Amino acid sequence: MDILWPLLDKGKNIVQSLICSALAAIPFVGGYLSMAMSFVIGNLWSLLKTGINLALDMLRFFLLDTVVDSVLSAILKAIMGPFGELKVKKLPNNLTSVANVAAQNVENAAKAVADAQVAKSNAISSAKESKSITTAGNGMKNALIESARRMAMIELQAM
Repeated sequence: MDILWPLLDKGKNIVQSLICSALAAIPFVGGYLSMAMSFVIGNLWSLLKTGINLALDMLRFFLLDTVVDSVLSAILKAIMGPFGELKVKKLPNNLTSVANVAAQNVENAAKAVADAQVAKSNAISSAKESKSITTAGNGMKNALIESARRMAMIELQAM
C-alpha cells in the first residue's frame, strides 16, 4: 500500500483541484465554496484510506488466522490420538543413567573412529596428541548428557 497510496493521492489532488477551481469561479461565494469543498474532499479521502487500510488488515489477519489454524490442526492431528488423547512416550525413571549410557556409547564409537584413524594414517605419534582425543571424547560425553537432560525437561514440560 506504500506504493499505491502516493499514486492515488496524485489523482485525488488533480480531481480536487479541478472541482475547487470550478467552484471558485462562482461569483461572490466561490472562494468559500472552494475552500469548503477542499476540506470535505480531504476528509472523505482520509476516511476512505483509513477504511480500506483497516479492511485490508482484517483480511490479512483473517487469512493468517485461517492458515495458522489449519497448520496447527494438522499438527495436532498427528500428535493426538484418535480420541483426542495426547500420545505420550513413557520416559525412563532415571534419565541420568539413560543419558550416561547413550553418552558412553557415543564415546566408545568416537574412540573407535579415532583408533581407526590412528591406525590408518599413523599421524598421531605423541602421547600429548592422543590425550587430547580422550579429552575431546569426555567433552562430547558431557555435552550429550546435558542435551539429554534438556530434552527430557522439554518433554516433561510438554506434558
